[in-house]
Amino acid sequence: MRHPGYVGFALVLLSLPAVLDFMPVWIPSLAAIAALVGRTAMEDRLLRAELAGYEAYAERTRYRLLPGVW
Repeated sequence: MRHPGYVGFALVLLSLPAVLDFMPVWIPSLAAIAALVGRTAMEDRLLRAELAGYEAYAERTRYRLLPGVW
């Protein structure tokens, strides 16, 4: 997994509705997770273009956020 910090943040966002006991928090939480997924894809493109060795690293660590999925 190439972005474990982002996964941790997504888990925090997913837990907010239960922690706050306020279900409408799902809306901004899911929007933030969607933005996070987009940022991850954009960041990977930038790192592949700008950082020597990132391509090899990305090949070794195949998944960005969810092992076995993406």
